[in-house]
Amino acid sequence: MLGPATAHRLDVQVGDRLPFGDKGEHVRVTGIGLLPQSTASAYDEGAWVTPLGLRRLVGDGYGQALLVHFRNDGAGIPIDPLPSAQGTLENELEHEAQVVGNFRRIGRLPWIELAFFAALGVGSIAHLLTSSWRLRRRDLAMLRCLGMTPRQIRAIVGWQGLTFALAGLVLGVPLGLVAGTTLWRTIAHDTPLVYRTPLAGWTLAVLAPTTLVAVALLAIQPARRAGRLAPAEELGAGRS
Repeated sequence: MLGPATAHRLDVQVGDRLPFGDKGEHVRVTGIGLLPQSTASAYDEGAWVTPLGLRRLVGDGYGQALLVHFRNDGAGIPIDPLPSAQGTLENELEHEAQVVGNFRRIGRLPWIELAFFAALGVGSIAHLLTSSWRLRRRDLAMLRCLGMTPRQIRAIVGWQGLTFALAGLVLGVPLGLVAGTTLWRTIAHDTPLVYRTPLAGWTLAVLAPTTLVAVALLAIQPARRAGRLAPAEELGAGRS
């Protein structure tokens, strides 16, 4: 099994065969995955082989780890044994288990951030709808004098909220996908982790209708209050 960086550098995939050593031996790539980090390699570098395979390739003098140099033709040449006794290997694996445990402990963080930003968005829309009709009380009163019914005034407030929601979906979703994908790709590369596109189809499918329904519900109270405006009182208060 090769690390992703090593497999990319050698331009090989699962099932390919690589020459090894000067005896004409070949090894077959059976998988690509991450390995324990060591002083000689990162998570995505190096290779796993079975103990039997290691003895077949280099004999019994190398212990459990081997530093290998890959030439331009893809041939692996052992150049130096590594002093990795059983205790050292167990310490490395224990460290990797701790790293995995840390990632599991922060698994709830994306959901907490989602709830926070959802609450922030709901509060912003509610404040916008409430303050908007208050600031335009005279304009709404003038429209009433020109013949608009209370129902039409309520519709103005409702459509205003839906317009903001649609604009947020049309602009925010694509920009969020691009920014989130780029950020996660950078984090996965630097950690390193195996990168997978963080795209949940069901989330996008639920996001749009949920947002529109939430905004429609938030607009009910401001729309009712705007529909109850008394034109004479609002315009008279402005003259005084």
